[in-house]
Amino acid sequence: MNSDIKSMNEWIRFGKELAHKLNQIETEQLNELKDLYEIFLSKTKPSSPRVFLLANEGVHPIIEDLKKQYGPDIRYEVVTRGNIALDREGEIAKRVKEIVEAHHGAEFAVIPSGLPYIVTVVYNTLLQITSKHPLYLQLDREAGRYIEKTLDPRKLIL
Repeated sequence: MNSDIKSMNEWIRFGKELAHKLNQIETEQLNELKDLYEIFLSKTKPSSPRVFLLANEGVHPIIEDLKKQYGPDIRYEVVTRGNIALDREGEIAKRVKEIVEAHHGAEFAVIPSGLPYIVTVVYNTLLQITSKHPLYLQLDREAGRYIEKTLDPRKLIL
């Protein structure tokens, strides 16, 4: 979604530069372009609330970091807590299903915490239930913030 907005912003900037250079587009046409841009923005903003799924809650202050970046009123769910055995993937998948049902229609963001296998179970369960790749938040330690990534293999290989 953010890449769509960035891409659209680049096209708008290109269009304005082209209009300025060629002096062929009138003010009315530029206003129509701005209107189209506003429509695009309204369509790409998440229409449903975002729920952050913390794969495993441990000692790191992840929720507080998320609140600093996304605001104090974020909605989040914890899938697992503390040390968890790898053979509990059935319980984890059921917990993810409960969360999805409780937040029907929400956009889900996975925060990869804990064991990689547990994160994989959470991500893949969300994908299977919702038929959409969830947003994946990766911590950028240098910047001190989360980077939003959406994995779409079809787009990557085409």
